[in-house]
Amino acid sequence: MVRRTYRKLISVVLFLLFACVCSAQVPNSALVGKWNYAGVQPVDSDPWSQRLIDIMIGKNSYKQFYANNLYAVHENDTTTYGRWELIDNGHKVVTTSYSGDIRTFEITKITNDTLIFLGKKKIYGTLIKDVNASEDFVGEPSQNSITVRATAKQIRKKWILKDIKLITTPTEAEKMANRIFAKALQSSWYEFKSEGIALSKFTSLKTLKWYFANTNKSIVMVDENGDGVLWNVIAITNSQLILQKPHASSQLVFEAEE
Repeated sequence: MVRRTYRKLISVVLFLLFACVCSAQVPNSALVGKWNYAGVQPVDSDPWSQRLIDIMIGKNSYKQFYANNLYAVHENDTTTYGRWELIDNGHKVVTTSYSGDIRTFEITKITNDTLIFLGKKKIYGTLIKDVNASEDFVGEPSQNSITVRATAKQIRKKWILKDIKLITTPTEAEKMANRIFAKALQSSWYEFKSEGIALSKFTSLKTLKWYFANTNKSIVMVDENGDGVLWNVIAITNSQLILQKPHASSQLVFEAEE
């Protein structure tokens, strides 16, 4: 009887220790620094798929997280910038690019020199910390449009896309591309519902989670994986909604469904 009780006690203690380790919070400081690409491992894939992803990402790729919560990601000879934050006790990192694209990655392992994350399409990425990297400050560009505050009552309706408006002086090629893009997205729509649920019909019908950010001047829309977009609210009335990605050169003009 005593031995059985002792075994149960040991089991409980081990369970609690394991739970504490799994739920241990990852601080922001653990992620700060430059992490160089070391390889990816797609789940349940063959070596050829892995090699193809290696080529697409590029061997000189890296992710650099700054202490001011800005970041730089270099992949395929292209560098993007934005803001980052840790959620779920530091087990996930959410990046929002200056173009408004939102990505969520699950951190499966982090040490002083190794970072392993689980990204989109179940791909594990491994990065090695560059201890000699410069900590130069990355500045955040200023907004190119004035935003307004919206309310849930104003937003909660179905909005039909009517126009894509260029806000900079476009070239003839940009004008043509915008007309083609606008025609392809004709009759696309968002429908914002209560309890943070939204329907989106652009290329396909999707169910998304939505919420306000930046004191109700921005709308965040993400899918079940935490990937999505941030829209700035440029204007809103009972019949019209204008949205723009941060630092973008065009605005989406919606009209409320009658």
